[in-house]
Amino acid sequence: MRLGILGVGRIGQMHARHAMDCERVTSVTLYDADGVRATELADQLRAAADATPARSDSAAAGASNAARSSVAAGASNAAGASVAGGAAGASGVRGGGPRPRRPKPVEARGPSLDAVLADVDAVLVATPTPTHADAVSAALAANVHVLCEKPLALDPALITELHHQVPGGVHLVVGFQRRFDPAYTAIRAAIAGGRYGTVYVARATAFDHAPPALDYIAGSGGIFVDQFIHDLDALPWLLGERVVAVQATGSVLVDPTFAEAGDVDTATVTLRFGSGAIGLVCGGRRNGGGYDNRLELFAEHASVCTGLDGRTPLTSLEPGGPAPREPHAHFVTRWARAYRHELEAFADVVDGVAENPSPPLDGLHSLEIARACELSRRSGREVRIEADRSLR
Repeated sequence: MRLGILGVGRIGQMHARHAMDCERVTSVTLYDADGVRATELADQLRAAADATPARSDSAAAGASNAARSSVAAGASNAAGASVAGGAAGASGVRGGGPRPRRPKPVEARGPSLDAVLADVDAVLVATPTPTHADAVSAALAANVHVLCEKPLALDPALITELHHQVPGGVHLVVGFQRRFDPAYTAIRAAIAGGRYGTVYVARATAFDHAPPALDYIAGSGGIFVDQFIHDLDALPWLLGERVVAVQATGSVLVDPTFAEAGDVDTATVTLRFGSGAIGLVCGGRRNGGGYDNRLELFAEHASVCTGLDGRTPLTSLEPGGPAPREPHAHFVTRWARAYRHELEAFADVVDGVAENPSPPLDGLHSLEIARACELSRRSGREVRIEADRSLR
């Protein structure tokens, strides 16, 4: 798969490095409004590749298949089964026995996006949020497969329009990375299989270690669309049901710049599902201890969690209680495994061996929830999603 990376800011740089390590990607083309930044990254990637001992194709394929199998493990639902089928159905070993892996071409291209789209099979859109829809539309018009960072668009009508723009044989996958994390897929399969019984509460923690650059805030879409959207997608996906009502509140405790942008930097959300189950999301733009993203599930037969290990920035004050070792500083390390699996799953979809595990219309509900959160925060009232047409 010849892959273009559109946008080489912080998350685009991460994706580019993962693409260089992915056996399914045969070449990497970088595109950014800042051509110098793209060229510098291309130089860095080439230097890193030159300094890395080559693996045999068979060893690389083994690592690739291990990642895909990890995502598929325990996935008894339709989407999970599709990912599992992709892992079983595509070998990843091309041409037999071990041989030195060929250097992977990487280059920066521009300023024309059309020239990039003419030379790739797929693109990963990591441009600023307000530009996602235009980049995706251009790629689809060129019959290029798309993996787009969340959110696909800030307007629900535009998400629906992009869905209808997808040509036959072309795929549009939305990068909600929790859907590709092995712990999350295992929880989803267990809930779907009834192993936990009735789900009572699902609680997500979403704290950044440090706030984003101040010039990013105004165009971010706000804390619910920009930061909480992953959990607002993950909780309904895990429980297999829609959110019917939302109550949200927030404060500015980190930096007054958030208030100047009409936003908050610390917030909590209560979600009510149709079954009566409750979802909670609490988080903010700064946590002095480190980057903290966790999920806790409380159910009839079990209480389980994800994201709790030696790098979780949480210190127990009980006698002998654990303290974190090398807490995560940002999402790049906390979600590295999920992002790598996301790229493998995207390659499966492009190769036609798996169904789309994160289609564009799935993003409609999470955007509705995020918009309901903002409406609730501003109004101070509970917002019923199905009853408020302004959310759609």
